[in-house]
Amino acid sequence: MRYQPINISKETNPNIGIFSIHPLIILYLALLIQTSCGKELPLYPEAKTYEMQEVTINNTPFTELEGVINDSLILFQGNYLVKESLVVNEDGTLILEQGVILYFEKNPDNNLVLERGGKLIVKGTNSQPVVLTSLNEVYGTAEAGDWGGVHINGNAGINDRNETLVGIIGNYGKTSNAVDGESSGNMQYMRIQYAGSAQRNIGGALNLNGIGSSTLMENIQVYQSKNHGVRIRGGSPSIQKLVITHTLGTSLRWEAGWRGKIQQMVIHQQGAVTDTVTFIRGESGSKTEQPFSSPKISNFTIVGWGDNTRGIRLEDQTRCILINGLIAHTERAIRTDALDSLILTGDVRLGNTILFDNKINFYDHENGKTSLLNTPQNAWYKGSINLDGYIGSLVSGAINAQEVDNWFLSLLYMGGVQNGSQDWTQGWTKK
Repeated sequence: MRYQPINISKETNPNIGIFSIHPLIILYLALLIQTSCGKELPLYPEAKTYEMQEVTINNTPFTELEGVINDSLILFQGNYLVKESLVVNEDGTLILEQGVILYFEKNPDNNLVLERGGKLIVKGTNSQPVVLTSLNEVYGTAEAGDWGGVHINGNAGINDRNETLVGIIGNYGKTSNAVDGESSGNMQYMRIQYAGSAQRNIGGALNLNGIGSSTLMENIQVYQSKNHGVRIRGGSPSIQKLVITHTLGTSLRWEAGWRGKIQQMVIHQQGAVTDTVTFIRGESGSKTEQPFSSPKISNFTIVGWGDNTRGIRLEDQTRCILINGLIAHTERAIRTDALDSLILTGDVRLGNTILFDNKINFYDHENGKTSLLNTPQNAWYKGSINLDGYIGSLVSGAINAQEVDNWFLSLLYMGGVQNGSQDWTQGWTKK
């Protein structure tokens, strides 16, 4: 058996089958009909439980999966097909064991969506990661934006909510009564490929929408997203070991009050782009919208492709700490938009970072007067460095990130991958 449903209703009533509609779902539907607004997820005309059937595509066996996961479902190693958005509701848990490949049929609105309270457990390994990808890979025609992406919605604090997005993936985050320590699951060795369709310019391959700090994420890759790679809206999720490769939009974007952390991150542009691509864009909101975004990032590498590729842009009252980094081969490495006061107070801290082969290293927008280069808390290292793709670092000049936050590992070098012998991206990532 390649999948295992764990359905409490079957234990209490053996006459209820896997594919039957649970009585609670009928009640949910009745409430949905009575409520004209504010319900979580109107993605389906009917709230139906999940169904599975065996199909063959291009001489390859698949298990087609559709509907709403309202209990616990375990998928074991094998090929699975999602033709239309798959939903994990507030009572559901989707568990993906090592070697699972979820193929999404080409459709910009084809998503994996977790409602607030739902959980995603990903148990990939270095040799057998869990892969979420386009069905067109079977035919050799996959491309960026074939499908929507993954939306994980939580109950953690945010300072604003995009109502257009709510209409697509349901409510996310809380502006009051937030649960900042909530867990939306545990994800290890997960690759998301060829996702990030435009979705009215609010989509991304991996969307963390108001999720809590107890959500564990490690060894995550986004490969060839058409829009944003990873988009974090508020909450406080953190990631260890993140790879974002050849994204046609912003690789990492935060907004709406994100307060999490990232350590060991690689952003790698593998070819020329015709439109401007900014690799990291940090936002928060207005001066009155709280909580402010205030993430902390250490040990990162950004490798661009010259013209039209830009490193980091910070704006809209965001706070942040970005240290022990490397930015190379960009048209413009760092841009700050009217954040002088935050730079002077240390609420925005960038430094202990290598700047290599960038046409412009610093750009202060809107008549900013504070040079990041001259602020006391920052140290920059400009010059050549031996880079093999995105592998390379410097030890001299790095600081101990644990002095900034105990969550960080003590990695005393600047860059995302120290050297070839300690390349943590080997094996599980797609190049």
